[in-house]
Amino acid sequence: MSYWCQRPQDPTGQTVLQLVTNIKYLSWEAVEDRLAKFPRDAAEKDRFGLTSLHHVIRKRHCQVPLHIIKYLIQADTSVLKLSDSQTGRNALHIACIDHSSDEVNGYPIIQMILDAYPEGARHIDKEGRIPLHKVQSIPIARELIKVYPDGLGIRSSFGRLPLHDAVSDNSIPPEVVEELIVQGRAQKIGTQCGDGNYCGGVLVKDGVGEMPIKILFRRLLFSSKSTKDGLVIDSDSPLWTKLCIIARASYLAINEFPKDWKSKEIPLLHTLVEFGGHVDIIQHALDLYPHEILMRDSKGRTPLCIASETVDNGDHTGIKTREGVIDVLLDARRSGKEAAKMVNHEQRLPLHVAVEKGRSWHNGVETIVNAEPMALQTRDMQTGLYPFQLAAIQSFNWDNADINTVYSLLYANPDVMRSIADD
Repeated sequence: MSYWCQRPQDPTGQTVLQLVTNIKYLSWEAVEDRLAKFPRDAAEKDRFGLTSLHHVIRKRHCQVPLHIIKYLIQADTSVLKLSDSQTGRNALHIACIDHSSDEVNGYPIIQMILDAYPEGARHIDKEGRIPLHKVQSIPIARELIKVYPDGLGIRSSFGRLPLHDAVSDNSIPPEVVEELIVQGRAQKIGTQCGDGNYCGGVLVKDGVGEMPIKILFRRLLFSSKSTKDGLVIDSDSPLWTKLCIIARASYLAINEFPKDWKSKEIPLLHTLVEFGGHVDIIQHALDLYPHEILMRDSKGRTPLCIASETVDNGDHTGIKTREGVIDVLLDARRSGKEAAKMVNHEQRLPLHVAVEKGRSWHNGVETIVNAEPMALQTRDMQTGLYPFQLAAIQSFNWDNADINTVYSLLYANPDVMRSIADD
């Protein structure tokens, strides 16, 4: 039967390539008949170096009979080595892009190609990508990794691993991202994190210096609807699901896979704060997981402790990623103020950490003081200094001390001078 249910033209004299590229009158019966009589037609190429097999695999607009693909491969397996002169992609590349999301028909197609030419999984296109960079389902990802496990560590021309492409490509579902991380750990991809564990690629930077979590921060910001109250983030979106997967995997990596991590809750908020998530992303995570505001990570830190440790002046996107984060974390509606009283693993209060790391009065310090005024007259357990003293020396780098912060800390509690005099 012809495509568009119209009477096909007389296929007499047409090659297989001419038949499969005849969009208006496509007859699979004619293709099969011609191929049976002239199997050498399978090797015929068009001006872009594509054979009948490449064109058949690309046909997303109609159901391609699997036996046609099988016959084309059997007729001349050498066509599997050929690549598109424009993109440099071979048949396996094309199948992964056009069919890997279809587990019913796509899986058999890719399996036939892999069985006939497993070396195709190593083929690099003109962008430096292998087929694994474009895979869209777990079963096919596993097959490609089984054939070429080192492919998990192959970087494209943009310095991207398959994991980087998976987090940024909307056509690749979140479960594939998770599978690439699990397989990446098993294949020792990325940096070593503790005894015998590897990050699986989540801490690897691409060609512009972005880790997967940073890519997702940017994608989420630019894809979310902006309102006067901030961004509206869809919790059911694939991007948010991917962010949760990557953030929790990054948490395990930077904390070197804490003991019993498989049986414990892996927090989301701590990682989003540590990697500089935008305030609207932090806000959304708090709405979903309010209990994490007082949760300690494996280093004994609350999200507020983590935020206090870092002063961010913005990244290359021009977005001030940590601006207002401390205000959000100390929101009284979520018992956030309690976090200002909680010390970290070194028995240091958030105020001590914040001023020592260089946070100014208007960049979080005032908010912490308002949440826990008693911290002003509490000596730091590590240095024995009061907050205003820590601000004055700022890690003993006098040139960077902020006079306004020092003055404001003293003005907020001048009695601390009496305590010093009494000592």
